[in-house]
Amino acid sequence: APAEIEIECLSTSPTSKSVVEDSQLNPPNDVANFCRKSLNDNEKYELIVKAWVPDITYKFPTSSKWKLKFQHSWLRSFPWLTYSAIEDGAYCRICVSFSQKNAGKGNHENLKAFIQTSFRSWKKALEKFKEHQNKLYHKDAIEDAHNFRLIFENKRNDVITEIDKGRKQQQLENRRKLTPIIRAILLCGRQGLALRGNRDYGPLLMKVSKENDGNFRAFLRYAIECGDIDLHQHLQTASINATYLSPRIQNEIIDAAGKIITNKIVERINKAKCFASIADETIDVSGIEQFSVCVRYVDEIEGEYVTREDFLCFVPVEIVTGEGLANTLLTTLNALGVNTLFMKGQGYDGARAMSGQYNGCAAIIKKICPEAVYVHCANHNLNLAITHACKITPIRNCLGTIKEIVNYFRKSNKAGLILKNKIKADVPEAKQTRLLKFCETRWVEHLNSLSLFYDVFEYICSALEELEVTTCKVDGVQPHTLLLSICTPQFIVALLVLKPIFSLTKNLSLSLQKVDCDLSSCVQYSNNLYEEINQMRENAESNFKNVFKQAMEMAEKTGAQMIIPRRVKNQIHRENYAGNPEAYYRKSIFIPFLDHYLDQLSSRFLDHSTLLLKIQNILPSKCIALDTDGIKETAHTLITEWPNEILGTSEDLIAEIVMWR
Repeated sequence: APAEIEIECLSTSPTSKSVVEDSQLNPPNDVANFCRKSLNDNEKYELIVKAWVPDITYKFPTSSKWKLKFQHSWLRSFPWLTYSAIEDGAYCRICVSFSQKNAGKGNHENLKAFIQTSFRSWKKALEKFKEHQNKLYHKDAIEDAHNFRLIFENKRNDVITEIDKGRKQQQLENRRKLTPIIRAILLCGRQGLALRGNRDYGPLLMKVSKENDGNFRAFLRYAIECGDIDLHQHLQTASINATYLSPRIQNEIIDAAGKIITNKIVERINKAKCFASIADETIDVSGIEQFSVCVRYVDEIEGEYVTREDFLCFVPVEIVTGEGLANTLLTTLNALGVNTLFMKGQGYDGARAMSGQYNGCAAIIKKICPEAVYVHCANHNLNLAITHACKITPIRNCLGTIKEIVNYFRKSNKAGLILKNKIKADVPEAKQTRLLKFCETRWVEHLNSLSLFYDVFEYICSALEELEVTTCKVDGVQPHTLLLSICTPQFIVALLVLKPIFSLTKNLSLSLQKVDCDLSSCVQYSNNLYEEINQMRENAESNFKNVFKQAMEMAEKTGAQMIIPRRVKNQIHRENYAGNPEAYYRKSIFIPFLDHYLDQLSSRFLDHSTLLLKIQNILPSKCIALDTDGIKETAHTLITEWPNEILGTSEDLIAEIVMWR
């Protein structure tokens, strides 16, 4: 008799009663999801090999007045037995897959328990399990399952193939024909190339088409030229409807490859048993709201643990409320096979729909997954910090002026050519002669535009002076107006103040985007930036002397005068500081900008620091410094925040932390 399916090969996952009660968190491969319906071969294999099995820490709910419950030891004694968390009952997954609905002489016996309905009479469990195990239909199902696995895993040919050896040969030949076609499609995918062109139908001609028939056909033509005999013979002998070159076949191959990649990612996630969801929504070029779903987890590669961030899919969404996005995210993860019981973190932006305290996506998911801690995207926080800091009037006006000038030179061919010629005349080896546009969404990316604008500032002024004579207008903007706006001391000082701050911020932004950047590194990086800018603020007078010196040099080249604006008794639209120009611009631009930025950094990264304080004490470097009260507080926090991950009582955890220390 064939060996029964080993329980060790089934997928296991820890959970708790409170989580199981919510249907959204039930494992997608729970046996109840396969019952009472017709199963295809993939579903049968999924059920008999990968059915969900609770691990040893799972707490089975009690039922009836006798307080009886399912026993984990039964799964070892009866390998065919499978527990359903959805129905709190037992099934025979082998009979669910292969048994008939009726049995006995004349098929008069209607099979229900273990097959159509779950078994829940725990008082008679062992008796009924043994009785079912001895049934003839169960033994036949075991035999069928054994043979099915051998065939499905290509360890044995099916009956038709055994009888028809020619069929097997035809299968191998068809696979050999498809191989170069699949390789061409995968190559286009890896290189990010479009497959199809203007004429991508009909037979593949060796003569290069006058019209572009796409990269896919070009790669196949090149493969034939390089001596791919199998491909050439296939295209020469195949009928017009069996060349496997049509767009439909291409899409099917792409979909199959995508499923293979996704399944491998899902397998790694479930193996890690701990992941964080990363999601964001945006509108695509066709105006459809797309929800991008990614995951962050730790993978083991050749004995080393590596942090990974993998993209799973795009999901079109119509309901963009917190509840709608939460349902979309959970439904998508479950449909892909990700066990959401392992969700321990969430990373989104600060939009109300995502981060709302009560009805945001993160809050709703946390009600279902209590251990999924929400962390506001650090890079998004940094972007918001610099955005709000740049709202002070001189800085805002400076950035607005730069944007207008960039648009002016980019939209006017004549203006762009004059600027290019002036740069090339002075710096022949210059590679970048066209001003860069500001990124509309990511302020830290303004640095590239600012740096180039600063480097060619003198040439911009010279070009505007030349264009002023020709009155070359773009969108109603006169070059004379732009020249006047950048030749003011307020603009020059603001530009010189922004450049070093944006340089520091860009470095932090790049650090926060690293895949292996954890919460501790995030807080450390942000603290380093805060300390650096705070030091500039504490030594504002000496630091601004260098800024003002550079401003004087720039003003001298452009003919601007470093003077303070006219002062009046009751000034309400701008600052009215007394003193010399250096003191005025230090107090009106430099110090306010630094104060605003420091305040934003402090407030926006406070939540990250608070969360870090909760968990950092279990790190070896922090654990050794804990006193008795610190150990108790750490243990209480861990048990409160992650109750399902902490085994034993608080006293047990305290004792373990003491041993670590």
